[in-house]
Amino acid sequence: MSGDAADERDDTDDDVDGRSESNADPDSESGPESEPEPGPDLGPETVGRLFDVLEAALTGDAVEGAQLDRLLDVLEAAVGDATGLEEETLAELLALLEAVLVGPAELEAAVDDALDVLEAAVGDATGLEEETLSPVFDVLEAGTADPEGLTPEDVERLRRGLETAARELTGPAISPAVDRGAADGERADRFRLARLATAVTRRATGYSVESGLRAGTRLAYAAATAESAAALLASARAVALDELRRAGVDVGEERVAWPEASEDGPLDRRPVTADRLRERGRRLLSRSAEVDRDESLHPAFPSILEALAADEARVLRLLATDGAQAYMDVRDRGYVPFSSRLVAEHMTMVGADAGCRQPERTPAYLQNLRRLGLVTFLEDPVDDLKRYQVLEAQPHIEAAREAARRPKTVYGRLRLTDLGVEFCTACLPVEVDAEREEFRRVDEGDEE
Repeated sequence: MSGDAADERDDTDDDVDGRSESNADPDSESGPESEPEPGPDLGPETVGRLFDVLEAALTGDAVEGAQLDRLLDVLEAAVGDATGLEEETLAELLALLEAVLVGPAELEAAVDDALDVLEAAVGDATGLEEETLSPVFDVLEAGTADPEGLTPEDVERLRRGLETAARELTGPAISPAVDRGAADGERADRFRLARLATAVTRRATGYSVESGLRAGTRLAYAAATAESAAALLASARAVALDELRRAGVDVGEERVAWPEASEDGPLDRRPVTADRLRERGRRLLSRSAEVDRDESLHPAFPSILEALAADEARVLRLLATDGAQAYMDVRDRGYVPFSSRLVAEHMTMVGADAGCRQPERTPAYLQNLRRLGLVTFLEDPVDDLKRYQVLEAQPHIEAAREAARRPKTVYGRLRLTDLGVEFCTACLPVEVDAEREEFRRVDEGDEE
């Protein structure tokens, strides 16, 4: 009897050992040691090329309508987390798209054929079920409504959602197709661009959950508020490069300005608060403490370019190449000593001399250039006083003098400011050496 009991105990021990071993195997297979975290597999150059292809597709004439949808399908499949192409293969894909979308006009007819080949090449990606994506997009929707109100519980919900998506062998940033209706097609395209940009960002940053949450929230907000697909693309490029920099990736000097140039764009159209302003000021001071930071270009230059008319660029070119220009004020001297009334001010010939297409709008052009801080009016005249004789003979100045009972002319000069000199040097294909020497001489004299 005791022998039978001992045998039963041995059998029980064997069963327990067997169960322990069987339970240990799945744990060991699903443990973190057997499934190392993936690392970043897209470099900043590839990320930049992908956004260049998207920009060419959105702003060019080679892709229209359904072709854009097919192109987005191809790129979503190409950069998807699980089914995505390796970077070398993706680079070849981008090279083909660059040739078709950015190349000569005779290649435009090949767009459909190229998309046929690419759709077959990338294959059909496995889609996520709606219940799998629900926790992920719940968090992104919350971040869209209040980007600064996300809690640790929201982060954990997103983490669990991404883990579930990973187990289903698909990318968390690529959602199944949703029929939003033809009337909402543009809005759907924007959110597709946002999903694609999020997928690219997560691959480039090593599938970081924190980066995915941050990029997804910012891009969802940008997709909901961007004025156009082109504005959304600029924001998406800025977000991607910002996340790469946060991850410690060297994105190159030519790409550093993208996130900073978009700080005041569609990404930051939330209500301004004192805390947000102080945080931006803190980041600004922190950047100023970086001794190796290259700030050779003023961050206002991109926005200044957007605020200029073509004729205003011609005026800047004239001031940069020919130096200061003469201007004249006409005043009406009163009968009371030392009193006068302004009849017309800042009358010049720069509109005609610069070759403006609408020279009659020169006063408005000069007001805008002055508002932007690019030009200034000084009361001291130019060195060559004969230029004022030519100026006084102009019809609009003669009309101003005739409108005054006792006309008096005041000579002055219009020139570039220091900011205007730097702007023309950086942004216009002109030589401004003479003007720079003039400013350098004035600065040195002021210091003395």
